[in-house]
Amino acid sequence: MANKKSSKPTAKPAKKWQKRKVTKGEKKRKLGGWWLVANIASFGLIIGTAVVIYLGPEPDRSPPPAPVVPTKEVTLYFGNRDGESLHGVNHTIKESNLNKEIAEAIEALLDGPKKGQKRAERAVPEGTRLKGVTVKGSTAIVDLSSEVVNRHGGGTAAEIQTIFSIVNTVGLGWPEIRDVQLLIEGERVETIAGHIDIKLPIQPDRTLNSN
Repeated sequence: MANKKSSKPTAKPAKKWQKRKVTKGEKKRKLGGWWLVANIASFGLIIGTAVVIYLGPEPDRSPPPAPVVPTKEVTLYFGNRDGESLHGVNHTIKESNLNKEIAEAIEALLDGPKKGQKRAERAVPEGTRLKGVTVKGSTAIVDLSSEVVNRHGGGTAAEIQTIFSIVNTVGLGWPEIRDVQLLIEGERVETIAGHIDIKLPIQPDRTLNSN
């Protein structure tokens, strides 16, 4: 009796390069692996930064350098020890507008000579204060307090020293200034000690300078 052919269907051959479907569990495992690598790298970066900061050079906490203020040299004319002439002393002031520069120089003049300046003597009575400086054209108007009159010792030579210590300091220190008008408490007066007329502006006198 002839064999009957089997009716069981034959299995189809599997495709060689068939893409396998990735399950959710495998996705989670792969994602967890990347997160682990990322966390380790971040932790290492933090530790490395901390080590560099701890072992590195200490940051400079010193304050920033102060801005450099431009300065200029002027000559202050004090009284000379001979009692008749003037003695010039170099002095440094800040560069600024003309009024402020002149005011700073006169303030230093009113303070008197520093220790060690043996030939220089105070020509303006102690306690005299500068009340203001104004420049009009080529004239510097210098307003002084009443002590310059009330505390003056008198005498022609001393009065000349008082007046020209200011006039020469201002008039010879700035080329823009031709003469100086002295005021006392904001007013024009005839004289400081009764000998020299100061009602009008006064020009500097180089012949009084001993140096």
